[in-house]
Amino acid sequence: GDGEELWRLIWVWDGTGQPTQLTVAPLNTRPLNTWEASWCGNDHIVAVTSDSHSEGSWYASRLTLIDARTGQARMLHEPRDQIGVPRGSPDGTKVAFIGAFCSDRGLVAGSLTVLDRAGTSVEVLQTDAIDVTSVEWRSPTVLSLAGLRGHETVLADFDLEAGRLTQIWASTELSCGEWAPTAAPIGDHGALFVGEAFDRAPFLAELRDGNLSEIASLAAPGAEAAMAGRG
Repeated sequence: GDGEELWRLIWVWDGTGQPTQLTVAPLNTRPLNTWEASWCGNDHIVAVTSDSHSEGSWYASRLTLIDARTGQARMLHEPRDQIGVPRGSPDGTKVAFIGAFCSDRGLVAGSLTVLDRAGTSVEVLQTDAIDVTSVEWRSPTVLSLAGLRGHETVLADFDLEAGRLTQIWASTELSCGEWAPTAAPIGDHGALFVGEAFDRAPFLAELRDGNLSEIASLAAPGAEAAMAGRG
């Protein structure tokens, strides 16, 4: 539809007062509909955007850099296929995102790409056959990723300076995330995620030094007893 209220906009909140609207529904400017957004340093936001708010327009989205003070937008990258999970580095110099040929918005599983904020250098990282589904910056030079390698759920780090991928955990029994593997980095090599399995209720999991521990179970009371007699 054409309703003005259907445009997805970026708002900024500093933790006090009221949120401030940064981008606007199109009037006389180029249309800018935001599907996903992430800080890129302290003064810019990187976003997946399209010229329309219609669901079909997501398939032609591009990567856009937005000034966090003025709302001015500049296209960084126009992909061949679809993109998702944009993540600006803490120092604001680089942007990571996932690219893939996709069926549905919200489920992007494919190649991990990094480019500089100027949009001039684009590098597709080699991730050892992992279809990447989640990415976060562990530091300004290290990316923490989660994904699938066949039927295996994998967590790994990619060191941009060394050009090297290091696997930190993998499992064919446990997975994590609502639609696809998702994890949050902690410390130098650890991660937090919500794990689950065919016969195990979701639980908050912490990975440290390769060891997985359960912080809290989300199983319903009596679940273990109810499952005990199953075939």
